Amino acid sequence: GSGTSTSATPNYAYGSAGSYMATLRVTDSKGCMQEITKPVTTSAKPTADFSFPTLACSQKQVAFTNTSIPSGNTGYAWKFGNGNVAQEVSPINNYATPGTYQVTLVALNEYGCADSISKALTLVEAPVVNFTTNAACVGEPVSFTNTSTEPAGTTVTYSWDFGDGGTSSTKNETHTFLGTDSYKVVLKAMSTNGCENSKEVLVAMAERPIASFNAPQNSCVGQLVEFKNGSVANQSTLTYDWDLGNGTSTVAEPTTTYTTAGTMTVKLTVSTTQGCSETITKSIAVANTPNSNFTFESAKTGDGTITFKPEAPNGSGEYLWLYGDGSTSADKGNHNYRFFAATGIFKITLKITDNGCSSYTTKDFSLNTTGINDASAANIVIYPNPSAGNFVVDMGADAAQQVVVTNVAGQVVRQYNAESFVNGKLAIDLTEASAGVYFVQVQNNGAVATQKITISR
Repeated sequence: GSGTSTSATPNYAYGSAGSYMATLRVTDSKGCMQEITKPVTTSAKPTADFSFPTLACSQKQVAFTNTSIPSGNTGYAWKFGNGNVAQEVSPINNYATPGTYQVTLVALNEYGCADSISKALTLVEAPVVNFTTNAACVGEPVSFTNTSTEPAGTTVTYSWDFGDGGTSSTKNETHTFLGTDSYKVVLKAMSTNGCENSKEVLVAMAERPIASFNAPQNSCVGQLVEFKNGSVANQSTLTYDWDLGNGTSTVAEPTTTYTTAGTMTVKLTVSTTQGCSETITKSIAVANTPNSNFTFESAKTGDGTITFKPEAPNGSGEYLWLYGDGSTSADKGNHNYRFFAATGIFKITLKITDNGCSSYTTKDFSLNTTGINDASAANIVIYPNPSAGNFVVDMGADAAQQVVVTNVAGQVVRQYNAESFVNGKLAIDLTEASAGVYFVQVQNNGAVATQKITISR
């Protein structure tokens, strides 16, 4: 060696690295001596050092460059100040938030020789980039809403790359994709503090549905309208939103009945599970249903002529009268019709058709002029017949001297005189009588006319 010591356990610093022979000599009190020699190898201590970028940004990787001077087989231990550690020679570390971090590097060789160094790393706040989109449908504008967080006190500029050749430098953007592919959309943000960041999203385009339905172009008040849905979508389930003009529905094929006339606007919106939708609108012309009700009375001509009066005379539609004896007419107003049969029950029908809407009214009446030889007792009309028990004997403007109602056994069940008539009409109430056939005898100036009536319940 290069020095001596009388200590039992000495410490000695060699001036340079190398191999040395260390000798221990032991002498006792009697002068007896013994010694032992062993080789000692010393190593140079490594010198720890490192560097990093002069601008380091949060949300980004920071690369550390190891500039240490090794000695022998040297290993390294890193502490990055945010809880992360590493043993690589030149590692990379991620810092989520800005701030100052103490970074320490320890260099250690196989002889236990070590050196360490610590440096302060200041991270500048970088933009946190994020954005959202609405439903991405082929051929429809897709809205990109920029929700990035900008560092305080800085100005941030943005650039979009929509993956189909389209670009933009606005903060928020709307873009229309024409294909059915998926597009890689990238938003980059650059802050005036020198930090930048980006986000990439794969936008999958969905096909729009095709909205379609069938409905009549014309309808009538009170008529059931059915809607047939012909909408289609590619690989998607559809939902339906109907505006029928008098209410809404979400079923595939609704029905409705319009209670007022006019033009009804019907709108169907179909939507896919991807959020794509299409709307179709059609109009339905709703017309009023014509009033086909009518009344009738004796024309007082003595020859079986009856006057018919529609409640809605002279309308714009087509009128068709069916008199029950095979005859018809197209009269629109009050008119007379002569029945040549002496007796019988006739079903009178009035059909009115207007703007494609039709209405029917049918009434029964019984006519019997047999045995009447006086004009004042002719053409007796009894209606309705059959009925539930209430009948009207219509003599026109005349009044019979006597009216007798009998059952099939000939028993008198009701009897009336001329004072019971009002304006030539007699009301007969048989609601308490049993259902069945009865006979009405009308006596006037010696003449007698008999008609059959039926109570039906």
